[in-house]
Amino acid sequence: MKNIIIFITALIFTSWGCEKDPIIDPVFEAKTSPKDTLAINTSSNCQFNDNVLSPQFNPDLTYGMVKDIDGNVYKTIQIGTQVWMAENLRTTRYNDGSPIYLGTGDMAGETDWFDLRSGAYCWYFNDSVNKTMGAIYNWFAIEPGKLAPEGWHVPSNSDWGTLINYLGGESLAHNKLLSKGTNESGFTAIPSPIVCGWGFGPEISFWSSASYSNPHAFVPYAYYFCIWEENSNPKVSLFNDPQSYGFCVRCVKN
Repeated sequence: MKNIIIFITALIFTSWGCEKDPIIDPVFEAKTSPKDTLAINTSSNCQFNDNVLSPQFNPDLTYGMVKDIDGNVYKTIQIGTQVWMAENLRTTRYNDGSPIYLGTGDMAGETDWFDLRSGAYCWYFNDSVNKTMGAIYNWFAIEPGKLAPEGWHVPSNSDWGTLINYLGGESLAHNKLLSKGTNESGFTAIPSPIVCGWGFGPEISFWSSASYSNPHAFVPYAYYFCIWEENSNPKVSLFNDPQSYGFCVRCVKN
C-alpha cells in the first residue's frame, strides 16, 4: 500500500504540464518538461560521468572570482553585459549569516523534503562528498533574496533571456553554454544534481528567481532554466515545476 501511495504522489509531482513563458518568448519555448522524457535514475549507484567531476573551463577566456559567505570560491565569467558564476552555488548559509536548513532529498513520500515550505538544501544522494557538484536547493531558499553572495542575485527569467539573446538564440546558445560543448561563453554548464518526484537525478537545470502561477496545481510553482535536447535538437528552455523540487543555482552579478 505504501508503494502505491508513493507512486501516486510522485506521479502528481511530475505530471503537471509546463506553460510557454510569456516574458522572453520567442527565445524560450517550454513544451514538455525534460523530466517527462528523460529517464531519472534513482539508484544510489547512479554516478555522474566526468562532465561533472572535471568541468572544462575555456582556457582562452579570463575568469574572475567571487567568494560566498561560507568561503567557497567560484570562477566567474563576463558574457556580454552580464557577469555569471561559472560554477554551481554551494553555500549552506544565506548572505546574512543565517543557516539554510539541511534537508534529506529522496523520491516523494520517502522524506519530508516535499513537505517543506521554507528554504532547504541537500547534497546529491545526501552525501557531502558530492559538494563539488553544487548544492541542491528548493525554491523556498531563493525566495528571501539572500541566497546569492552580496552584490549578486539568483537570475530572473529576464536575466536568462538576456544571456541567451547575447549568445545568438536557443540553438546556438546550447553548445556555447556547455562544458563539453564549445563553451565559447565560459558558462561551463555541467550535468547537475536535481531532486524531483522520482528522486535524485542528473539534469542541466538551474532555478530562476521567478515564481509561476499555475491555477491547476495543488502546490506553488516556479521557473527553472534547462539546457537539453529533443530528438537530438539542441534546446534551452524555461520550464516550471513545484517549488519543492530541488535544482542547482547559478548567480549573476547585480
